[in-house]
Amino acid sequence: MSNLISREVELGTMTQTGTITYTGNEVVGKTITATMKDTNNDKGSWKWYVSDTDCGANGGTVAPLAESTEWKQLASGYSPTVDSTTSTLTLSEDMWKHYIKAEFVPNNEIGYGGESIQGVDQQYVRKIYNESIKIESSTKDGNGAAAAYSGTKITATIENWSEEALTGRLKAYINENTPVELSGATISGETLTVTLSSLSAQDGKNVYTELAVPNNSNLYVDESLKPITSGTKYKSDRIPYRYGIPISTADDLEKFMLAESPFTNRSTDVYYIVTNNINMSKKNQISYSSIPFSGTLDGDYHTIVGTKNPFFVELGGTESKHASIKNFVFYNAEVNVIQTGVDYMSSGSVISNIGYLTDFENMMLVDSNLSSAWDTGYLIGQARGGLKVKNVCTAGGTLSTNPEKLGPSLGGLFGYITNGMSASLNTIENVFSLNTKKTATKKLGNSGGLFGGTNSQTSIKNTYVATSLYTNANTYGPFMGTATNVTLSNVFYDNSIITGSFNSSLKGTGMPTSNIIGDNLIEKFGTADWVYSDGLYPRLKWSENHPLAIMYTTTRGAFTSVDGKTTNTEMFNGDISGTIKVPEELQKNSYSYKSSNESVLKVTDGGTIIPVGTGNATITITYTEPDETIGGSASNTYDFTVKQTVKALASVSVSGTTNPGQKLTATASGASTYQWYKRKSGSTQRVAVPGAISSTYTL
Repeated sequence: MSNLISREVELGTMTQTGTITYTGNEVVGKTITATMKDTNNDKGSWKWYVSDTDCGANGGTVAPLAESTEWKQLASGYSPTVDSTTSTLTLSEDMWKHYIKAEFVPNNEIGYGGESIQGVDQQYVRKIYNESIKIESSTKDGNGAAAAYSGTKITATIENWSEEALTGRLKAYINENTPVELSGATISGETLTVTLSSLSAQDGKNVYTELAVPNNSNLYVDESLKPITSGTKYKSDRIPYRYGIPISTADDLEKFMLAESPFTNRSTDVYYIVTNNINMSKKNQISYSSIPFSGTLDGDYHTIVGTKNPFFVELGGTESKHASIKNFVFYNAEVNVIQTGVDYMSSGSVISNIGYLTDFENMMLVDSNLSSAWDTGYLIGQARGGLKVKNVCTAGGTLSTNPEKLGPSLGGLFGYITNGMSASLNTIENVFSLNTKKTATKKLGNSGGLFGGTNSQTSIKNTYVATSLYTNANTYGPFMGTATNVTLSNVFYDNSIITGSFNSSLKGTGMPTSNIIGDNLIEKFGTADWVYSDGLYPRLKWSENHPLAIMYTTTRGAFTSVDGKTTNTEMFNGDISGTIKVPEELQKNSYSYKSSNESVLKVTDGGTIIPVGTGNATITITYTEPDETIGGSASNTYDFTVKQTVKALASVSVSGTTNPGQKLTATASGASTYQWYKRKSGSTQRVAVPGAISSTYTL
């Protein structure tokens, strides 16, 4: 038998050793890690603290001592919390500008004691600086890009605003080479606004805003977590400024035509600029001023719709400084000029009754009905010498003259060109005229695709016409009737459209449509001012993407066969034997389609054309301007002959719910095969869904 004797002995505690170091980025949203170095124990608890006071306005206040009472313990946001040589803290927004402290408290239950280990991170918490400038203009140019004019309101908004005051930091300027601060700018919160005045010396220069980093930039880092350099400045996007007296509304344009204030100046030095698209369709015919206009009218590529009278009675500058009309799109004009006491003053056009010593550049005039009692043309009724026309196109519409006596002329650009006001050379370069009807109530003196005739020295270069002629005239031809002192260079007419004989002494070169479309003229016209696409007539580069330019230059050769039963040659000639489709460029929501005979050609809303009966039919494609502030529409036509029909379903219906995962069911009387399609947003173009060839389709 033995006795077990027990005895408790209290062992001494071991003192915790080590120091705390920090790694990571002291930046809001990032993490820092506290690590114990040279430690003899990792059993214990981690605690984290944030300083009660911050580093001051510019980071000049140092961190509190580790032993001070100026620390607040954090309840969360870090891990691990126990038994580790490291602990990581995620820095939150409320820690910005404050200091951080970590503490490791040893677990004395396992024999470690002494004071805890504390370490202060001497770098205060900073924030990522990512302010940026969004600059906007209350006005746009005719292409939809931001543009600035006199009276334009510029708004600059600071995105990701730091809430540091912007006064003195955000400023608006014009002219990057020699910056001029814009006066009158105001700042409210994160936004600067300024309304531009008339700045004649700054035409063509850029408006922009500049933002300086806050004065306390040392409280921030950039997005790469690098320090922000004091005084760093950032520029916004640029908005081009165009000088000129602004014409912004239909009322403005009416006053301009009347030469009323503030549009009374008609001298060679005056510069007017159109700053918005303008719809004149609600205005009555205006008794426009008879004061000659000698200055510049710049449309900045805006569109004018629905005018009912020419802009001017007389348009012309001087030999040393021409008048100038440029950068415009006109359509749906309805002009009728009646007989006055002087024949040439009864001429009609969109721009002026008579004109001389004037430059026309970058203009598109389409789908207008122009009538007068004398010479009629899209630009000027009677031109009187010294004209320069470059990068201009006309298309569609009707030009007519209803004279009280014989003798007037009709032409796509001008009715007639005389040398009555100037013997200077007239130059016409990079011009085309398409599909414009010409009529008259009496026999004309002259008729042509560009102008009725001329006795003024004229040069025509890089030009084509594909438009109807009015042949009840003393002289007529593809470009002009009577021609005196006219030279031609790379001038072509479409003899698939302009057929027969002409009595003009100067005809240009006739070629079939197939030899004009696509890139067939690229070696003649070059690429500086022209663009080329398969199945389309050449387009002028400045307006290549305009819906009207695309529609009017599109030929049947751009249509495509759906079922492969119509060859490219047959398509081009208008002979179809299967289902076809309008060109992809015209498959947009702003285009609509109509058949002249649904018993021969059926056409769907998406532009699919189905030959259901033999015979002839015309497909009309209409562009309707989606911007209601502009309004207006224009159409082009395409004639087809059906050689072979296909069976069209009498009716097709689709049932089901158009939600993801739901099933759609097609019901089509007489259908044996199916194909489901999807449509691109903003377009009528349909794309076949691969494998979707049954009567049902699951979205």
